[in-house]
Amino acid sequence: MKYYAYVEKKIAEKLGLVSVSTRSNNIGGKEYATKMFLVSRDVYEKAGYSHGKKLNVNGKLVQDKYVFSF
Repeated sequence: MKYYAYVEKKIAEKLGLVSVSTRSNNIGGKEYATKMFLVSRDVYEKAGYSHGKKLNVNGKLVQDKYVFSF
């Protein structure tokens, strides 16, 4: 099974995952970059919580509360 994730736009720009001109989606009152990333099951299970864990998204470590996975 494949798992995908969005990263909050400001964090994705800061980490260099997307360019500044990338459009965004509004999901649950937060702005996420429209670029989807293929992620592991571990990231899928831990994303969206605020446990202070770092998740590997496209080779960059992103705090779990900034990731939305599906």
